[in-house]
Amino acid sequence: MFEPRSDDRRIPARETHCMWCDSSITGTYLTSDAGEILRCRDCGYVFLSPWSQRDPVKDLYSETYFKEREDYFFRDGVVDGSGVESPHVQDLRLGLESIESFAAAPGTLLDVGCATGSFMRLAQDRGWDCYGVEVSGFAASAAMEKFGPKVFGGTFSNATFPDGFFDVLTMWDIIEHPFSPVLIVFA
Repeated sequence: MFEPRSDDRRIPARETHCMWCDSSITGTYLTSDAGEILRCRDCGYVFLSPWSQRDPVKDLYSETYFKEREDYFFRDGVVDGSGVESPHVQDLRLGLESIESFAAAPGTLLDVGCATGSFMRLAQDRGWDCYGVEVSGFAASAAMEKFGPKVFGGTFSNATFPDGFFDVLTMWDIIEHPFSPVLIVFA
C-alpha cells in the first residue's frame, strides 16, 4: 500500500507549502493509494499533497474502505463488545489515558473523524460525554447506531456546535487530510 522513497527530493512540478508552518521546504515521504504524502523538512509535519490526491477524502473513506478493514473498524473488541481488543484499540486507550492525565474529570469530548465510534465508546465507558464527526456516510451511520444524534455525518467545518461546548477535541488519524489543518484546529 505504501512505497517509501529513498530520496526526499522536492516536487518539481508545483511548489507545495507545509500546511502547518507554511515552509516551502517539503519533500515526498510516501506514495499511497490516497496520493503523494509529503513531509515538511522544517517542522516534520506529514500531509497529503493537495496536487496529487487521487480522490477527495470523502470518497476515499467509502463503504468499501471500511468493509475491507472490517476487523479494524467493526471487530476491534470495543465496537463489537467481544472484549478481544485489536492493537489500534490499545493505542486509543493510551491516548485516552494521556488526555485524562491533563483533565481534572471527564467532560464533553468531540472525536473528529470518529469512524465507527471505537474511541467514543472507550471514552464514554470512562465517563465522558462523547460526540463525533465523520465524513464517511457509511461509518457515520454505523456510529449513529450507537450514539444517535451525537454523531454528525459530514465535515468538521459544516458541524454546528456552540462555541466552548467541548472540553476535549480529538483527531485520531485525520489531521493529515484537511487542506488547511491550522484552520481546523483553530475553528
